[in-house]
Amino acid sequence: MRDSVDLAVDVWTPASAELEKVPAIILFTRYWRARDVGSTNPGDDVNFERAVKFSAAGYALVMVDVRGSGASFGERRAEFSPEEIQDLGEVVEWIAAQPWSNGRVAAMGSSYLGNTAELAAIHGGLAFRAAVPRFSDYDLYRYAVFPGGVPNTVLLNAWASIVASLDSNEKCAYGPDTCGEGRGGGVKPVTGSENQLDMAVLAHEKNLDVSTLLDTLTFIDDSASADSDPKVTLSSVSPSALKGDLDKAGVPMQFWVSWYDAATADGALSRYMTSKAPMQLIIGPWNHGATVDANPYTPFDVDYVGPSVSDQYGKIFEFLDPLMKGDTGSEVKSRIDYFTVGANKWQVTDTWPPAGVQNISLYAGLESTLATSVGAAGKDTYTVDYSIISAPKNRWTTQLGEPVDYSAWTSDGKLSFTSAPLKSEVEITGQPVVELWLESSAPDGALHVYLEDVAEDGKATYLTEGVFRLQHRKVSAGSPDFHVFGPFHSFKRADAAPMPEGAPENVAFNLLPISATLARGHRIRVSVAGADASAFGRIPAIGDAPVYGLHYGGVTPTRIDLPVMTPAAFEFEAADVGE
Repeated sequence: MRDSVDLAVDVWTPASAELEKVPAIILFTRYWRARDVGSTNPGDDVNFERAVKFSAAGYALVMVDVRGSGASFGERRAEFSPEEIQDLGEVVEWIAAQPWSNGRVAAMGSSYLGNTAELAAIHGGLAFRAAVPRFSDYDLYRYAVFPGGVPNTVLLNAWASIVASLDSNEKCAYGPDTCGEGRGGGVKPVTGSENQLDMAVLAHEKNLDVSTLLDTLTFIDDSASADSDPKVTLSSVSPSALKGDLDKAGVPMQFWVSWYDAATADGALSRYMTSKAPMQLIIGPWNHGATVDANPYTPFDVDYVGPSVSDQYGKIFEFLDPLMKGDTGSEVKSRIDYFTVGANKWQVTDTWPPAGVQNISLYAGLESTLATSVGAAGKDTYTVDYSIISAPKNRWTTQLGEPVDYSAWTSDGKLSFTSAPLKSEVEITGQPVVELWLESSAPDGALHVYLEDVAEDGKATYLTEGVFRLQHRKVSAGSPDFHVFGPFHSFKRADAAPMPEGAPENVAFNLLPISATLARGHRIRVSVAGADASAFGRIPAIGDAPVYGLHYGGVTPTRIDLPVMTPAAFEFEAADVGE
């Protein structure tokens, strides 16, 4: 690199590269470009099958250990640091100058690799023609580590442990079956420079200790760098803060996200409505990585995903080929392909929410009801249960490689409100918004609000949820830097405020997006909890569990606004409410 830091790179070229120049696809990884498998046979390399797949499609495959990771030198004062982002562009230029290259480079990858694929456009220059970021985060604070301002402890704690093992080159970092006698272990060294690997790993000792972030971060403007640089925050190194540079690059991209993968879909839709660059967005019902189906209306099956992984690659190459192999490239028209669960069908739109969507308000009322009008004033009391979980394998734990399984979903232990039966089938597509009138016995706390489909036999199906920390409830009068759905909360330290004692406060926030069709005769349920021990930190961290008073009706109309296609389905008869 420009500062003499050496990066470890593997290049796999197709045989055709000896006869004609080929385009390249880069994966910039934080998780070792390859493991040492104790063999020099290329066929034993963990990336061999991927290289064969790319070669068959006419592409070279390039795997890169980003700065301060794997077999690369350098240190990481922050994740996605400005230095790392600049590296991405330099590698693109280096690849484009190789004798086998046709001068066109793309990047792809999932999760961390999805973010680097997008950020490579900033310094990639004319050689960088396309990117396929999958299951990446538009804003690391809002959509990954602190959704709604609540610490995602399951992700950060596990991820901190994983990267610490990788950075110190623990031989069995990927599990006991990946190391040992005859199987190698640790990161794959650079050929001819094996003796330098220990020096590279030694440099990693100066890396940011990710495990400290839970102790040092609360607000969106808190520093996320090892040297406490106030300019380096989780958001400042995110695509949301770098949108101007990304728009200037104008690189066509194809994003893949899921309704059930943390908050990646919410961030991707904000990106879609913000970005000026051409973009294809694909939203399906999958786990993190789209290797397992997560549709709550179909039987849970860890051996099924649709489209198949092979068909997903086919769609990716279909997007890339005109841009990477054509004479001048091809125009990419922005569009969103999204899957509607319940109806189990794919739909297409060029804007969000789609044309025809209208907001319908349902109001909480006496006897745990949801109605289309404000009823008599009332209050329900709820004591937060810190042991409650949403599901053992849920949208937040999937980011650690798990499937998503809400098949045993229950409303038990939550404060719930249920509508009358729907008069007809209804499609909910968009980001629901809740407005709660809440009082609390503690100055801070968390809200976990769930939207459910209740069948005629009483079985409840999880649809989506919203997470929010009470001290962030102030709705900002300023304009967000990017498109935000629902009320805009800054999550800044200066805007935080404790809950008052003995009086209800208005707390409004959006739930994560969903597209779902509910059958005629089904009911809509909204459930409220104050914790989710499967994924999130306890708020407040110490002391007695808060007691919430949820006010509704009268001058405190707690409600949910649902984005629907068929508002007539909500024309409940008075006798229906409370049945």
